[in-house]
Amino acid sequence: MPENGQAGAQQVPDDVFEKALRAHNEQYEAAESDRNWMPPPGPHTFFLAGVRKGLYPKNGSPQFPYISAKFTIVGGECNDRSFSLFYGFKPGDAGRISLSQLKTLVALTDPAVDSKDGVAACNALTSNIGAVYAGQCVHTEKNGRVFKNVYVNSRVDAVSPGEEPTA
Repeated sequence: MPENGQAGAQQVPDDVFEKALRAHNEQYEAAESDRNWMPPPGPHTFFLAGVRKGLYPKNGSPQFPYISAKFTIVGGECNDRSFSLFYGFKPGDAGRISLSQLKTLVALTDPAVDSKDGVAACNALTSNIGAVYAGQCVHTEKNGRVFKNVYVNSRVDAVSPGEEPTA
């Protein structure tokens, strides 16, 4: 097996590789990056695909805890595209808004969870991977920048692509 582990792959000199790469540049140019991708404005149905948690560093040292929820869209033009919502335990208004949205998500995910317990909130999300939600993506412009926010509005029963969710 080749050194890169791909059966049938072959190493080529740089000039040969660059020529082949230039021939495929239109494909590369047309590709979209999923980094920081957010859905277009409007209603969407999505499921909780994963949860990451950790400490957000500032200048190399842990500063505050965060929970990042990854969602995957069900149906429509964005079917199977994923986006993440970041909930940071930051000081000030940014943290207050972020944690308010996290509490909403947790309450929709598992209404029995103590709304004052961050550990229980995180556990509720990680134990409900696959839960389906309805939400709204809103794009707003301020000072020449576009801000994209997704609001999770309700938990819904499982849906098949193209179906309307039921609350």
